[in-house]
Amino acid sequence: MKRENIKKDVLTIGLTILYPFVIIAIISFIFSLSFSGCAGRGIKSSFVRKRCVDCHQKEVQRYNKRYIHTPVAKEECELCHKPHGLIGALYLKDREAKLCYTCHEKEKGIIERGYIHDPVKKGLCTKCHDPHASDNKNLVNVQGDELCFTCHLREEFSRNTIHPALRDGCNTCHNPHSSENRYGLILPLERLCVKCHNPQKGRFLDAHSNYPVSEGSCVGCHTPHSSSNNKLLRENIHPPLIQDRCSTCHNPSNSQNPLGLLTEGEGLCYRCHGDKYDKYKRGYIHPPTDKGECLSCHSPHATDNRYELVLPEKELCFDCHKGKREDFSKRFIHGAIKEGGCSGCHDPHSSENRYMLRSISTRLCYKCHKEDDFIRKIRHDPVIKGDCLACHDPHSSDNEYELVAKGEELCFNCHQEEKKRFDKLNVHSAIKMFGCIGCHDSHSANEKNLLLRGKDELCFNCHSTLINEIGEGNIHSPYREGRCIVCHDPHASNNNFQLLGEERNICYSSCHDKIREGSGMNRYTHLPLREGKCISCHAPHGGKIKGYLIRPIKNLCLSCHSDLSNRLEMKDGYLHAPMKIGDCLKCHTPHYSNERGLLISSGRSLCPNCHNLKEDRFVRSHNNISTHGSDCLSCHEPHISDNKNLLHKIIHDPFGKKECERCHE
Repeated sequence: MKRENIKKDVLTIGLTILYPFVIIAIISFIFSLSFSGCAGRGIKSSFVRKRCVDCHQKEVQRYNKRYIHTPVAKEECELCHKPHGLIGALYLKDREAKLCYTCHEKEKGIIERGYIHDPVKKGLCTKCHDPHASDNKNLVNVQGDELCFTCHLREEFSRNTIHPALRDGCNTCHNPHSSENRYGLILPLERLCVKCHNPQKGRFLDAHSNYPVSEGSCVGCHTPHSSSNNKLLRENIHPPLIQDRCSTCHNPSNSQNPLGLLTEGEGLCYRCHGDKYDKYKRGYIHPPTDKGECLSCHSPHATDNRYELVLPEKELCFDCHKGKREDFSKRFIHGAIKEGGCSGCHDPHSSENRYMLRSISTRLCYKCHKEDDFIRKIRHDPVIKGDCLACHDPHSSDNEYELVAKGEELCFNCHQEEKKRFDKLNVHSAIKMFGCIGCHDSHSANEKNLLLRGKDELCFNCHSTLINEIGEGNIHSPYREGRCIVCHDPHASNNNFQLLGEERNICYSSCHDKIREGSGMNRYTHLPLREGKCISCHAPHGGKIKGYLIRPIKNLCLSCHSDLSNRLEMKDGYLHAPMKIGDCLKCHTPHYSNERGLLISSGRSLCPNCHNLKEDRFVRSHNNISTHGSDCLSCHEPHISDNKNLLHKIIHDPFGKKECERCHE
């Protein structure tokens, strides 16, 4: 029985799994019959295939140009595009370059050559070619050399003297896709130049002082594109070359070895630069200088780099100092390097200072950085020691100002005790936003603790709105005197607003200890004072209302005493005179009292301050009965009442009828 149940369960599960597939198969079969039946009866299917151009008429107009890509001309859009696209966007069948090579198989070999044009290497054919149509031959996006200038700086090709070959177009010398020759040249350099220039002709020989320069490299002296001088020489030229004094360094042109040097190594250079010999032999010597290998860095003829360097300065230095290249990929680069290269700080030949620095300690930094910023009254310890590198990387950093660590983490390297102070709930916003330098100068200052400004001014850099809010009002003395740290911790605190402690303790300890004493000596204490919430009533910095109150006294009191507030909103009662003018302190004390309701004194002694008990009008209103020693509040409401005389709502019948003698003698 059990085995049969298992068989049934397995069968049920199998049918459940197969059910959706069976339904799909049936529907597919029905559809196939429907369409085959329609076709057999000559009825058109609802799925009529349209041409791309039926919808894309705008594109058809745009592609009406002189040269049209063959698939476009044949309306074979799907050779390149998927017909349905992807999420509403046009979608290629394959990667750009791979797609192009499906037709342009012959060109595929270009990526196997030694030197490949960058767009070709990255497979970006459309960087130069329009994939649909163009008015330019070979479907290039822009005509002629203008295409090249979309990437290459025009200035380098438009100086005073332009190479005639360049006027005929870049392709005169370069293959636009790839080449086995450096720079994508169509021929090796030594063979390319002689296509136009015959080194055996008299004019050519005269221009080169009869030296067989064809044995060398033309671009060692000449720029192949344009130059500021009329000989197409590079921008920085060794003086003997521009003066046609080749024999200053080389053997005479009519000798057996005309290109040979008069003297090998540094000795040749010192024939002219002898005055530099001692300067180049100081305590710390650059290895190429020490080995006499001047040509490791300098070109003997001409170059486009200053000081006739064989490469741009940084690139030249990286040639040996390979490990430093990565440093200069960081976010912030030292300005001296950006503007002056490595030689801004380092002497490239020799120096009396370690690392071949041009000067020692801070003297080097002060060449760019204003010294006055570092010699104020109070100086940061690393500045005193001249140790700029304690905080800054001399080359680059991912941190602003080339700091060796991020913001306050750098400061904590030395200020370990201060780090503990920040492990609290509320950190000063200035530190969160600007770090330590929001308040402190990192180098020197005229204020204690390297503060940017005096304590009486510093906080107002951010909290200036407080001054405007208070205006001509009453300013709390610590705030007026800039003694913010009497109440606030300038760094962090476990209390709101970085307060040094609980509100009441701050108020008591700094100035208002008498209020604490008075509260302890009296029977009743105002609830905000009892709970230590001074700022429930008072603005801690000051305000336009006397007593630094946050609101006019009446509004302030009613914000808590909602029973009175609600009664006043009804506007159907009679108000006690002090209540009418909003002078609660006429009867009440704001902090503490021995009288219930925080009255200034008992009712019997308080009311006579305003009411003359001997006045005829007063006596008559009380039926000539003496009120001396009576409690006024036993009959009268102190704030608001339903009747003119401010009597309680429920009145004793004899009293209401003024038949006092029924009870009183």
